[in-house]
Amino acid sequence: MSDTQPAGRPGEGVSASTAAAPRTDAAALPGGGLSGETLPGGGLSGTELPGGARPHPLASGPADDWRYLGLPLVLLLALGAYLLLTRDPAPIGPPPGDDPLVRILLVEGAPALPLDLEGDWRLFAAAGPQWTPQGEGLRLSGKFELRGGKLTSPDGKSQPLPGERCLLAPAERGQGPAPAFGLLTRRYRGTLRLQQLADGRLRAVNAIELEDYLSGVIGHEMPLSWSDEALKVQAICARSYAVRELKPAREYDMERDARSQVYKGVMAEDARARAMVEATRGLVIKHQGEVITAYFHSTCGGDTVPASWIFDWVKQDTPPLMGASDCTCQASKYYRWEKEGVDLSALRGITVAFPLQKLEIEHWPRGGYVKRVVLTGKEGKTQEIQGYRARSRFGLRAPCFEGALRPDGKTADFKGKGWGHGVGMCQFGAEGFAKQGWAAEEILRHFYPQTTIEQL
Repeated sequence: MSDTQPAGRPGEGVSASTAAAPRTDAAALPGGGLSGETLPGGGLSGTELPGGARPHPLASGPADDWRYLGLPLVLLLALGAYLLLTRDPAPIGPPPGDDPLVRILLVEGAPALPLDLEGDWRLFAAAGPQWTPQGEGLRLSGKFELRGGKLTSPDGKSQPLPGERCLLAPAERGQGPAPAFGLLTRRYRGTLRLQQLADGRLRAVNAIELEDYLSGVIGHEMPLSWSDEALKVQAICARSYAVRELKPAREYDMERDARSQVYKGVMAEDARARAMVEATRGLVIKHQGEVITAYFHSTCGGDTVPASWIFDWVKQDTPPLMGASDCTCQASKYYRWEKEGVDLSALRGITVAFPLQKLEIEHWPRGGYVKRVVLTGKEGKTQEIQGYRARSRFGLRAPCFEGALRPDGKTADFKGKGWGHGVGMCQFGAEGFAKQGWAAEEILRHFYPQTTIEQL
C-alpha cells in the first residue's frame, strides 16, 4: 500500500499528477535482473533447435528403401525446422488469462448505480462463491440505472434484475486488454459483481485479472515520468501487496482507495504503465518462499523503520520489514517540513483539560520516529497517544516529528520529516536510487532485505 494518502492504511504512494505535492485522494535476485532484457522466464529463443535430426526409423533399412523414403523425410524435417525457427518466442511470465483474479470493492451501500456499457454485455444471475453465471443472462448495451432491484434504460423502460446477486460480463473476450464498463464517473475492466444488500442498497465489486488491475494502480501510485527501474519496483511492490491481500472467504479483497492501493481503473491506465507491468509480469517479492506484504510510502526522510514501530497489528518483525537507512529521497518537498500553530484544543479525541501543562514526545531509537506522545492536562491527568496515531490526530505528514507547546497551553509547533508511514519502500528513495543507476532488484534488496524476486 502507499502514502501520500490519508493515514490509516499500510501503504501510501506518490501522486501520479505531481511527484512533489500530496494527492487529495484520501534480496538477492536468482540470476538476471529487471532491465527488461534479462527477466526470468522465457522459452525457446527462436534461433535454437532442440537436439539434432535423426533419420526416421523406417529409413534404416536397405539402400533400395532409402530411395523411396529419403526425399519425403528430408522435406518433412526441413518443414519442421522452418516452423520451429519462425515461431514467436515464448512470452515472459504466465500467459494472459492465467492471472489470479482480484476483487476490488467499488461501491458499498449505494441506493442506485448508473451503468454505461459500450459494446455487448450480459447480466447474469450468479450462484456460489465463484459467482458462476446462470442461464443466458440479459443482453445489454448502452446506459442504465440500477435501483430497487430493477434495471432502467434512459427511455424509462425497466426490467427486474436476474437475481439478488448478478454478474455483469462482456459477451465476448478477445485478445488484448479486457473490455471496460462505466460505473459512476470511471471505467473498469473485468467483470462487475452486483449484490442487493438487506436494506435494498447495492454493493459493486470489480473482479479483474491481477495484471489488468495493476495497470490501473501504477499510474496513480507513482508518476509515470519517473525512471523505468523505479516504476518496475512499484509494479513488483503493488503486485506483491495485492497477492497478500487475497481473501477467498470474503466478498472482496481490497478497497479502491487509500485503505488499500489507489485504483482508478482505465482512467489511470497508460501505455507506459502497461509496459512496466508487462516488464515485470508475475514477479513478486518473497521471503523464505512466502510473498511479503510490500508496504510502501512516499518519503521516509532518510530512514525506513520496522513495521512493528508503526502498525499496532504487526506483532513480530521479519527481516524484510526491519527498515533501512541512507535513503536518497532528498528530492521530495517533504523530506523536511514544519507545521506551526496547530490548535490542539480544536482537535477531536483529546480527552485531557486545557490549557495543557506539557507535551512530551518519546522517540524510537532510529530515524526520529515517534513512539508515543504524552499530553498532561490542566488538572495533571495524562493522555498517551501512540506515535502513528499522533500523526493523524495532529494532522501531520509523517510519524517522525518534534513538537513544542506554546505558552497558551493550547497551540503547538511541529517539525518533521517524510510523508507517510515510513515502512518498506520509499518511493522518492526508489527514484533517487534509480537515477544513480541502481537496477530494480538492487533497490528492492535495499528496502526489503533478505528477499528474492520470483514468479508467483
